[in-house]
Amino acid sequence: MRQFLIYLFFCLSFIISNELDERYEKILAEAEFYLQEKNINATVIKLQKLEANYANLDFRFYKLLGDLFLLEERKQDSLVSYTKSLELNPNQPQIAKWVYKFYLENKEIQKAFNILRVYLSSEKSDLDARFDSLILSARLGENKYYEFALRRIKNFAKEQNEQEILNKLKLLESQKKWKELEDISFYAIKNFPENRIFYRYAKISLQKQKYNPEKLEFLLTSQTAIFKEVKDSLELAQFYERQDRKLEALNLYRIAFSRALQKNGLNFEEEILILLRNLYYSIGWEKEALETSELIDFLRKKEKVPITNLENRIRVTKNREFLTSLLFLTQNQDQEKFRYFKTLLKKRDEENWNKDFFGVFPIFYYEEY
Repeated sequence: MRQFLIYLFFCLSFIISNELDERYEKILAEAEFYLQEKNINATVIKLQKLEANYANLDFRFYKLLGDLFLLEERKQDSLVSYTKSLELNPNQPQIAKWVYKFYLENKEIQKAFNILRVYLSSEKSDLDARFDSLILSARLGENKYYEFALRRIKNFAKEQNEQEILNKLKLLESQKKWKELEDISFYAIKNFPENRIFYRYAKISLQKQKYNPEKLEFLLTSQTAIFKEVKDSLELAQFYERQDRKLEALNLYRIAFSRALQKNGLNFEEEILILLRNLYYSIGWEKEALETSELIDFLRKKEKVPITNLENRIRVTKNREFLTSLLFLTQNQDQEKFRYFKTLLKKRDEENWNKDFFGVFPIFYYEEY
């Protein structure tokens, strides 16, 4: 008798579970139908019913909820729901693409990169996304992933004829077909990101059309990420200054200064520091501007003034440019001092995280770390 009751209990549980599953599926399908019809009120009622009656809501519920919020133009709420849906089922490429694009548009590049990798795990042939992953990994200092992404792009580009594309661009320029020149040059950059010629044609195409700051920013950012040259960092910095995006310009001027030290030592063009000093004045950071002027004077007298004077100055100020200079000067001569100044620089940046808006405008990571 006892065994029979246990058997009956399990049978009834199975039947009830099936009935609950069927009702869940029915309500979910109705919510999806109403959403497709753009009947917001009916969709809300169905989703509220699911939320009230079922503890274990699946990824489809959160996906529908995100779609509903998107229909209502509540993007931040969509982000929360889509993220939850992806946690429950990462294999939703269209949702992952929307989320990474949202983060990218809002300059949350680390989050964008993390979700983009999820997206690319299933959508390997998406050229635009693959190129985004290349640029983001460069901006974040993810060097191993950068090399991986570059190899993948080169593998996909094997089917393309680089010289044929170049010949086509030359022809389009001669014919003054600027929109076609733009489309093909941007396509070429995504297939052959290490060829500077394609960036030149892309710039020409944009210059000949109505000014488009978004496309120009994308181009200059890509160029700076790929080539890591001082001139590219400066060009992007000056673009941001013209756009009155001063803190983003600050990030790029600092990177240009660091790259100039690495490339040319103390013989770099002092114009970089002058531009940086002028930006400090423009932002209203007079202390930093005066300290940068002091550094300019010191570097002009570098043959006559001992380096210890620069080291002694660090006891008074934690100016970033002073510390970056000392990092360069000690990296191949005194590893103990080099590690000390590197620690000081990192501590200085952490202490000034909010003031310098590192968390808001991280266009590129600081390479000195």
